[in-house]
Amino acid sequence: MTSTTGELDETALAQLSIAQPAALTLPTEIVVEIFSAYLDPLPALRGAGSPIRLGQICRLWRDIAHGTPTLWAAFRVFDYPETPDNTLANLHLSALRLCVRRSSSAPLAFEFGAEDIVSRTQYTAEVEAITLLLAQCARWRHVVLHTPRDLPATLKLAARSMPQLIHLELSSHDPESEAQYGCIDAPQLRTALLRLSHDDNYFGLLSPRTWANLTMLKLRETYPNIALCILAQTPALEHCWLTVWQSDRDCDASITPTLANLKTLIIADYNCNSLDALLSLLSLPALECFAISEIFLDTLAPRRSARPDSTASGRAQAVGMSAQGPLYLHSRYRRRRGRSVLYGLTDAPERGHLPGAYWLLETVAGH
Repeated sequence: MTSTTGELDETALAQLSIAQPAALTLPTEIVVEIFSAYLDPLPALRGAGSPIRLGQICRLWRDIAHGTPTLWAAFRVFDYPETPDNTLANLHLSALRLCVRRSSSAPLAFEFGAEDIVSRTQYTAEVEAITLLLAQCARWRHVVLHTPRDLPATLKLAARSMPQLIHLELSSHDPESEAQYGCIDAPQLRTALLRLSHDDNYFGLLSPRTWANLTMLKLRETYPNIALCILAQTPALEHCWLTVWQSDRDCDASITPTLANLKTLIIADYNCNSLDALLSLLSLPALECFAISEIFLDTLAPRRSARPDSTASGRAQAVGMSAQGPLYLHSRYRRRRGRSVLYGLTDAPERGHLPGAYWLLETVAGH
């Protein structure tokens, strides 16, 4: 530093110009790995933890972030941390447009939230957002979609091709809106968690080959007769979770599905007290674990306090459905309590979470 001007001399200035934080000298590939680890699997669109924040640190990191499509291909939209307002809804919509553009052709993973009561501005933002995402449905891979109410009929297509989709969670409380998806053809889809407000819409939601390829299915709040018709279309199922309503319509006795690969069956009640008709029509030769709500016990196993009968006739009396080994209630029963989620459910219910009071039944081979 010169004594007369207080300015940096040329040597010091040259040294300063080449001095950079060590992080800025990392190879681009390493920076991308760090960015990927920083982001949540489904990051928020805005604020801390969002891909947008990565572009606000320095020019070099901004260029890397903006030039890496996979960093923008996963997000949560309309997942408000606070009470939504018109401004916030429009900010989410703008950020979504940015993510869709910067993600280029990368497969999309996202969660789409929808409020039950919204202003006109919020509703418009939700419709524009779902319209934008439906236009990209060929890129969908892992999707959690809460359907907005009153979707316009102009969105409907006879069929939607989703060749990359492997996981779908779809919920709706509006029969007209859920009908706008058309028939989803997703040959790679293996996991589906579905809740529709009109049961008849299930039959047009997925193409026949999409139903046929599912290995895990959760149906929320459906009638036993509808569940039976759906299960008849899902021969590859390995794990199934049903929440059933009481219905005044009988199960069609001519429909007798054989689910040769089904290992786990969990049935919860939603204002329903009998499963006899449904279970008597199912053939489950590979069943390993079976869990039901407490309310069904009286109809399924009136002799539960007695020593379990492991004979074939005892099996039929206890549950009334075909399985590889005898099905019986444990003399020392086990209850499971927890949140109603399907994640982590693999070979047995105890590895997942069973809501409320459940009874676990097992098949026992070799008797």
